[in-house]
Amino acid sequence: MKSKTIITVKYLFKRLVQSPLLLGWIIVGTIIEIIHSGYHGFIITFINLILLALFTVIIKIMTNNQPIKFIPKLKHSRLELFSGVILLILIFIAISIVSKQVEIPYISSGILNLLTSMGDSISKLDKIGIPEWILPILTNASIVAVLMLIPTIVLFLFWGYGFRSMGFIFSNLPLTLVLLGVTIILGLPTKILLQQPFDKIILTFFISIFINGLPEELIMRGYLLPRLEVVLKNPINALVITAILFNMGHIPSELARGMSIYQASLFSFSIVYPSGLIWGYLYLKTRSIVPGVIWHTSNAIIGVIFIGIS
Repeated sequence: MKSKTIITVKYLFKRLVQSPLLLGWIIVGTIIEIIHSGYHGFIITFINLILLALFTVIIKIMTNNQPIKFIPKLKHSRLELFSGVILLILIFIAISIVSKQVEIPYISSGILNLLTSMGDSISKLDKIGIPEWILPILTNASIVAVLMLIPTIVLFLFWGYGFRSMGFIFSNLPLTLVLLGVTIILGLPTKILLQQPFDKIILTFFISIFINGLPEELIMRGYLLPRLEVVLKNPINALVITAILFNMGHIPSELARGMSIYQASLFSFSIVYPSGLIWGYLYLKTRSIVPGVIWHTSNAIIGVIFIGIS
């Protein structure tokens, strides 16, 4: 096992050196974080890059002898990629409207009125016995379903792809469990699992799948990553670009939390949280979004994947 780990580390280091876009982002992203958060930011970035390497080695070792069961054959890779980028832009605008960072005449009011009526309908579910504490989570899941999840599924169906081609392949259970175990261990200092009763944590976890894990993995890793991979003819470059786009997709939420547009844009190119890279690598090694969905959702629900800045 030790020799296998050493061989894997050497292989991954060689791939890193041979991937100038990835290496460049790690260097530039670290410099950006130093500018943004100083010495403390550098320490956190360094720790998280070590964790990134650890997760990469685990995924590489545990998928080495497991053949990929299904790789979707793309029909119109360039057109599909173009439509995916357009959808991503529209989702970005919609989220900006919902977070009240952008206002477009007529369109903004229509979207906000629709989501408000949805929220009002969900708030009435407590009358049929659904616990009140879960209603805000259900509301968030419904909003994300309308803005991101359903449009992405419709786009897949428009191009004639079924659920297997979307990445719904249920395999790699041992790998998923190991990644969840590491995530829980890393989260122990934060006492996430002790903050509320276990049944609430489990219920929150499964509903939260529809808030971040499923919609984000479906569009970023299930849709954009394989199409970028074909168009660019380079999986590592596709991985890096998808990870940066993933970071940029969080600009509206960063603005809503008080960041300036300059800080939020700069933060998109920081590599202090390389989650987009590792979730993308997990997809490339399994061709399934299911492990990524579960692992992604576990972050901050039952544990942590990377160390945060406090």
